[in-house]
Amino acid sequence: TTTTTTTTTYFAVELYSKELGQCDGSKGDMERDFVGTEDECKAHCEQIRCPGFIRVSDGSQYSGKCYFRGGTLGALSDMSGRHCFRPKAGGWTATNGWDKEHTAECGSGGVMVGLFSKHHNHHEDRKWSIRCGQVTYLGGGNMVVENEGFTDYWNNWRENFNYACPTNSVLRGIESYHDNGKEDRRFKFKCGLIQDATVTPDSSWTTDWNVFDKEAQVNCGNNQAIVAVTTEYAPGNQKDRRWRFKCGTIVPNVAR
Repeated sequence: TTTTTTTTTYFAVELYSKELGQCDGSKGDMERDFVGTEDECKAHCEQIRCPGFIRVSDGSQYSGKCYFRGGTLGALSDMSGRHCFRPKAGGWTATNGWDKEHTAECGSGGVMVGLFSKHHNHHEDRKWSIRCGQVTYLGGGNMVVENEGFTDYWNNWRENFNYACPTNSVLRGIESYHDNGKEDRRFKFKCGLIQDATVTPDSSWTTDWNVFDKEAQVNCGNNQAIVAVTTEYAPGNQKDRRWRFKCGTIVPNVAR
């Protein structure tokens, strides 16, 4: 006798809503005629940090292609044979100005699933943006993510450091300020405990080190969120940090 075990997925860290119809951006498309499945288009949108996209499925020559909108995503309009994919939890946040303070955090039920940073050699500073996802029961309702508050400033100037959320918690926010004399930032972090769930960090760092003065980005996988960061300040006169990030998988303890 063979026993088959069926695993039912009853929750998800959701990144997009899907609506039948057309939605346009306030600017020209970031990219057009991308051939891919829904999941492939979602992953590509995350990589280029688009505000949303449409995917055509009308059987025409455009069927199976995605169009990644630019600017701000507009209202939905009636049109058959295509769907609008709109980021949940606000999508990617706006970046800070060079040398300016930065605070970004997820809203109620939100968790950090992505983080992007780029460096400027003249300002010797980085801009930051985070991507939040919504932890949702597929039968309806959001899982409870407790707000643990921001830490004190975690690092000293030009200091290497690690930060990891407590057990079964994930990142929900990041805050920093820049000093032109030190050409560095000091950081605070905010985590959130996910009730009735277990968070299992990846066994190793999810991303490799970025190159000094270059972009850094992490996009966690399905049902994951960021749980830890590590960073090193550049030796010599390079005046930058490089980063690695770790994601953790969220598994509810009780089926619903």
